[in-house]
Amino acid sequence: MRSVCHGLFLNRLTWDILKHRDHLRRTKASGLQPFVREPNRLDNYTDFMACRSSPLAHFEFNPEPENHGQQSSPDHIHVVEEPSRYPLSTTADYQPSKPHTLSDALAFTRTTGIHNVVLIQPSIYGYDNSCLLDSLRQLGPRRARGVVCFDAATIDEETGQHGGDSVLSTWHQLGVRGVRLNLVSVPQELDAGELARMLHEYADLIRDYGWVLELYTRMETMPDLATIVPSLGVKVCLDHIANPKLPPRSSSPSSPSSSPLNPYDLVGFPALISLLEKGSTYVKISGPYRLSADPQFHDVGAMVRELMRAGRERLVFATDWPHTRFEGVDIAPFTEACLGWCAEADPDMAERLFRRNAEELWDVTAL
Repeated sequence: MRSVCHGLFLNRLTWDILKHRDHLRRTKASGLQPFVREPNRLDNYTDFMACRSSPLAHFEFNPEPENHGQQSSPDHIHVVEEPSRYPLSTTADYQPSKPHTLSDALAFTRTTGIHNVVLIQPSIYGYDNSCLLDSLRQLGPRRARGVVCFDAATIDEETGQHGGDSVLSTWHQLGVRGVRLNLVSVPQELDAGELARMLHEYADLIRDYGWVLELYTRMETMPDLATIVPSLGVKVCLDHIANPKLPPRSSSPSSPSSSPLNPYDLVGFPALISLLEKGSTYVKISGPYRLSADPQFHDVGAMVRELMRAGRERLVFATDWPHTRFEGVDIAPFTEACLGWCAEADPDMAERLFRRNAEELWDVTAL
């Protein structure tokens, strides 16, 4: 198994969860019953891996992880510092209950065995990327990647030049590898023509850098995206399983109201499958709590299984820490569910979902 260049994204999370999965298989084959504790909601998310409710808890964290051949590449972590240091945008549509600092983020990664991070610009900072860029400066490009937000129409006017290099070039050297567009919080819906013009404008700016165009949008926009994305010439990544609008479901699988979800009945899902099959679109498997109240993930699982069938090489697991607006949520059960879906799909799917696809998405081997 090849190593990850210069230690970027080396950690033990996927190695450990795959060892745990294999242990359960061997235990089952022997006729013994594995000991699994009932999961509890965590009051302090930074205790996630230390909490005995998690079957991953017994694995020791290695502060300097070795290359065991199975690693996990984390993704979609937000850093929110004290407002006195980094003021929120005047257009922020929510205020966090408390800061979620870089120190907090690193504490979270230590408890999960993650050594490296991909920082995503929170929408509450608008186009002011100061907090994210300062975090990248502290971590260095061999430990962190960043995804910024900016206005494509005014980027040069707002940021100017840096010693003859464009601001995008300067950010690239810091570890920035993408720009995020939040199309969910825009004041008005864009028609297909407006959406195409916007995406092409951003794609033209980032194409030479090999950056990712990350979209937080709604699944209903997938039919339009299916006609736009193939002509952009950049990698596109869709947040939170493309943010579908799921029908209300009972939390009890035995309830008559909880009939199995056919994901192809969801507006935009067939177009999402088409995008995956065309090859330039990635989907983040993250944020199930933003989509569904089903604690067993039946509806989310129905989608993920089909996505694995259509695009196994372009699905990326994302932690979504600190789970803004859902702070304190326990994602251990969802992680376990993802491992189960991986086992059903392909022997190599877990390595793809938790490591290899993210390496390819975030230009890891270029360092």
